[in-house]
Amino acid sequence: MEARPLVKGAKLFSDRTYTAEEVPAALKGAYLLPVAMNDNKTVTCERAGTIYFLTPAPSRNLDTQSQVLLDQGFEKVAVPEMHLFGGPESYCTLYQKDCAAGETILITKWALPVYLPE
Repeated sequence: MEARPLVKGAKLFSDRTYTAEEVPAALKGAYLLPVAMNDNKTVTCERAGTIYFLTPAPSRNLDTQSQVLLDQGFEKVAVPEMHLFGGPESYCTLYQKDCAAGETILITKWALPVYLPE
């Protein structure tokens, strides 16, 4: 999977045609990894650094990965929700974690991995 710039109009998932409707200032210059929306998946940190995930809040979408991320040590970032695509169920919350090189993150339904280059 090849990283892509997270910009308005960017294709978000490898198995869907959804595109980014907005990108908050906090993610200016970020890249996304266009993983599949469905199924179990892993993301491995190639080097130490901060990784981010966008996923809907539990009150917005039953397919949220919010608790899955929190259970793996992620923290909610204090920025407003992002209207990623579609209707109100697709507004996303940003989570972050400092990852060690080689660390693997497990997610199921939908969460979008994002990183800021150093």
